Amino acid sequence: MSFSSSLPGKYYLVDSGYPNTLGYLAPFDDAGMRKHVPEFRDGGKPRGVMEHFNYRHSSLRTTIERAFSHLKKRWKILHNMPKMKEEYQQAIIFSTFALHNFTSMCKMGIPIYEHEGNGEGMVDSEKKL
Repeated sequence: MSFSSSLPGKYYLVDSGYPNTLGYLAPFDDAGMRKHVPEFRDGGKPRGVMEHFNYRHSSLRTTIERAFSHLKKRWKILHNMPKMKEEYQQAIIFSTFALHNFTSMCKMGIPIYEHEGNGEGMVDSEKKL
């Protein structure tokens, strides 16, 4: 699998199969060093700075994987992404996150518009007639 280059100051979180190079952030892979959350559950707190980094890295990767798993269950287009330009694929992914957040806000009763009901904050074409 290949990734596009990352933006300056940004990184792809990758597993230990990838090298730690510019734009790619892999866990430390020293012999005997724990690098996955389940290993820390069985063996206690991280020992040292590198294991602490690995714990945080694994925790963040797990959170990201869980979010994408949830989206894939809800938005079937993400199961088999059509072959298209990367920018279109990114737009589809961002759109599914936005739709998820929008529907979650509606379920929680959070107002979508700052001044819901009076039309303030909307552009003219959105105002109710």
